[in-house]
Amino acid sequence: MKTQHRATRPSTAALLLCTACAAAPAWASTDTSSSAVSTNNGTTRSNGTTSSAVVVDPVDFAQSFVDPALGTLGAAAQVDGKVGFDAQTAATHASGYVCATSGGCVTTPPVFPVPVQFHISLDGTAAGRYYDLIATYGTSFGDAFRFEIENDGAGDPAFVGATFNGSAVPVSVVSDGNGNARFSLDTTIVVTELLNAQSYAPGSTVFIDNQSISLDVGAANNATAVDALHTFGVGAVSLDPAFQIASMDAPPVPEPGGAALFGSGLLGLWLARRRATTR
Repeated sequence: MKTQHRATRPSTAALLLCTACAAAPAWASTDTSSSAVSTNNGTTRSNGTTSSAVVVDPVDFAQSFVDPALGTLGAAAQVDGKVGFDAQTAATHASGYVCATSGGCVTTPPVFPVPVQFHISLDGTAAGRYYDLIATYGTSFGDAFRFEIENDGAGDPAFVGATFNGSAVPVSVVSDGNGNARFSLDTTIVVTELLNAQSYAPGSTVFIDNQSISLDVGAANNATAVDALHTFGVGAVSLDPAFQIASMDAPPVPEPGGAALFGSGLLGLWLARRRATTR
């Protein structure tokens, strides 16, 4: 068993723009999509607000989730190695943070520094070959986070890395040499954000953010499974007692999750069988 700490690629996450954030109303949006493509059955698609799932047969599926209340995203997909079959799934979450100081948040000219602490976590498992999992996060301040784990068919992950504002973020990957890997990331980063001089009424928007996760699994005659469900979370807190912020996320509306639970169970059984056969 070996533990790898891989080099990271430069972040390519697009920066978000925000104008007149203090005057913007509180809002949040979510979106998910899943699709499975096969030469025999064409394309099957599913779209949802907080969840989506495509189950082609008992061993081939793709699914994704958003939990707005927790600010977490997840994705999983599995293929059994059929020629001409692959699966994609993705989820996005756009939200933001509002002033949570009871008397309002006031900044002084010309710019006001506010230390904001970001906590980012992600973990999952991958087995087989030909997959690409990407997770990104960005804010209207210009902060940008990107994580990627990719296997191009070589066996163990060919690339694993993460960056925040261009600096490397540690990622742990434990692989068994047979194409099975467990990856995890848990980091806390403090950024001094510079705000223009203005007053923020309680509940008014201080900044917006956008979070996404996407997974592409291509069989190429190799059984492959990636499970990163409900594992990508980002939270932010202000370290200035006089300038407190709170997430504007609201509890999610429940959606049918039978197919997703069904797929998740299959993934666990498939991984267990694969581990047993590689011992």
